[in-house]
Amino acid sequence: MYEGRTLDFEKTLEDNNVMLPGVAARKRGEKTELIFGLVGELNPAPKALIKHLQREDWMKDEAERNRLDQDRKRKEQDQLDEERKAEEKRKLGRVDVEFDEYISERIGTSDVLHRELLANNEERAQWIEKKRVDPSNHYLIPESDDVCTAMAKLMGSFTVLKVFRNQNDTLIRRYTRAKELLQGGGGAIQRHTADLAKKMHRRCAVRLLRSI
Repeated sequence: MYEGRTLDFEKTLEDNNVMLPGVAARKRGEKTELIFGLVGELNPAPKALIKHLQREDWMKDEAERNRLDQDRKRKEQDQLDEERKAEEKRKLGRVDVEFDEYISERIGTSDVLHRELLANNEERAQWIEKKRVDPSNHYLIPESDDVCTAMAKLMGSFTVLKVFRNQNDTLIRRYTRAKELLQGGGGAIQRHTADLAKKMHRRCAVRLLRSI
C-alpha cells in the first residue's frame, strides 16, 4: 500500500506511481515506506519472488552474523595467543635467570664476577663458604649464536640453551708458552713424568712379569 493505494504486483514501483526519494533526499535520511497487506491469494510469481527476497535477506543476515562471529572468535584466539606467549616469555625469562644463577654458583662465574671476587678477598671467602664454585681457577664466557647453532646440530634432539667456554688464564699461558717453544724447536721443553704415571708404569711392568 502506498498513500492508501493498493499496488499492482504485476507492475514496477514506477508504474505504480511510487515516488522514491532521490540521492540527495536519501542522504538527508528521507525514506519511502511500503506497507504490504496480502488479500486473497497471490499468483505464484509474486509469491515466489517474495520468498526469494526474504530468503536472500536472511542469507545475507546469516552471512553477516557468521562473519562477525568468526571475527570475534579470531580476536579472542589472538588475545589468548598473545597472553600465552607473554606468559611463556615471563617463564623463560625466570628460567634463564635461574639457569645463569645455577651456572655461576655451581659451574663457573662470569668474567666480571670472577674479577670482582678475586679483587675482594672477604667477598670471595663468603662466596666459597656458601659452597659455591671457587673463582680462582677459571671463569665462563658465553659463546656466540653461531656456536650455539652448531652445538644444537651436534646434539641432535637435545635443546641447547646456551654454550659457555671454560676460560683458565693459567692454563692458557702455559699452553701458549709450550706452543711457542714447540714452534721454536722444542729444545727448552723438558719431559716430566708425574707420580701417578710412574706408579701406573710400575704396576703394568709387574703385571707383565706375572703373566710371563
